[in-house]
Amino acid sequence: MSFTATGIFRRGCFAVLAAALFLGLSPASQGSEKPLKIGFISNSTIGKHGWTYSHNLGRLALVEHFGDRVHTSVYAENNADDAIVEAVLRTMLEDGYGMIFIWAYGYSDLVHYYARQYPDVAFEICTGQFTAHNVSTYSPRFYEGRFSAGVLAAKMSSTGKIGYIGSIPIPEVLRGVNSAAIGASRVNPDSEVLTLFLNSWSNPELEARAAQFLISQGADVLIMHTNAERALIVAENNRVFGFGKASDMTYIAPNAHLATIANDWSQYYINRVGAVLDGSWKSIRNWGGEFGPTTKLTHYNRKHISSETVQFVQNLENEVLSGKVHPFTGPIHDFQGNLVVPESEVLSDTQLLNMNWFIEGVRLY
Repeated sequence: MSFTATGIFRRGCFAVLAAALFLGLSPASQGSEKPLKIGFISNSTIGKHGWTYSHNLGRLALVEHFGDRVHTSVYAENNADDAIVEAVLRTMLEDGYGMIFIWAYGYSDLVHYYARQYPDVAFEICTGQFTAHNVSTYSPRFYEGRFSAGVLAAKMSSTGKIGYIGSIPIPEVLRGVNSAAIGASRVNPDSEVLTLFLNSWSNPELEARAAQFLISQGADVLIMHTNAERALIVAENNRVFGFGKASDMTYIAPNAHLATIANDWSQYYINRVGAVLDGSWKSIRNWGGEFGPTTKLTHYNRKHISSETVQFVQNLENEVLSGKVHPFTGPIHDFQGNLVVPESEVLSDTQLLNMNWFIEGVRLY
């Protein structure tokens, strides 16, 4: 569920905004103990798929797990004015919310400002960089799911050319490109990952044009790291394959959709809310780990993918998630042929977080 607050804000009526925001989204406690109030804030609507939708699935899982011990409220609005977001956050805090999850990196400064004023509130920033005594950050290792996607893409490709539509060339996205290329090379050492950056997280028209261009260059499987879904539609229209992102996108392209590189936030949310409820919560910088969050393939298209192939990918994926296999294990050469990861060595988290190079097998446009 999401709330559209823009019209209310333009009328200058924050009281009405607050009243709309805190309608019951989860059951209130019927007993004497008050439920823990938990707020969730995003800069995009929940919709039917994608980033915010996957987070909301995690929220629903924690509501189901804790029942009337928690009460949750969501504010999710596309490109909301910063003043509206601040008003929502302030209203939550003044109303006694004891835990706040932020699903958008761009609100980090705002969170840290209010965290200093409300030291007893637990704040969690998804993909955030900086912690404080009452501010944690959390993120899955997105590259792990993209490694699995590269494996499956190479299994399903007839041309050996995989199209990759990147958003902005930051380390997170570069890790995804490289990890997909490493996964593909495990199946087909001669595979190529044809890569094109949009320099935008969400530009449906540009994404469609990029998808069409990569297909014209021979790509018959598309992987996207954007917040749109137009690449899948283009794949469907051109009878090639593609991957969904963050949550199931089968309904968008029932024939083209191979699988979704899905984010699972549920266990992390259950664990962290449980820590607040039992008094053990403390600030952490979480990147994957025992309680997730995780990124892995889901919703395989069984019309096109054999059971043997699904099992092969899942077995390798489980080895990655358990730590038995690390995608960035040497030898790895960059796209100019230089050895960047020696035999049997593994890139450190610091090296992964600062990645600024592409591996052999990546072709940039």
